[in-house]
Amino acid sequence: PKYSEKPLADVLKKTFTELDKLGDLKRKLFILTYDVTGRRTVMLRSYDERKEFQDLPVWEAVKASCSAPAYLPAHVLTM
Repeated sequence: PKYSEKPLADVLKKTFTELDKLGDLKRKLFILTYDVTGRRTVMLRSYDERKEFQDLPVWEAVKASCSAPAYLPAHVLTM
């Protein structure tokens, strides 16, 4: 990657704390990202009935959608 991920991660962590989880949001949020290993899109929803990503920190969901292999390193979700 051309750029470091640290500045973006730092800003996202300041904007969304570690305690801000997708499942805790009061508004519906949909974030689309891509799994490079599985070669598939991943839909991160705050309102997912399966509760699959409800404990995912919001900053991580946003960072995962911002990653672009040529510019920023891929973000591996901590789930």
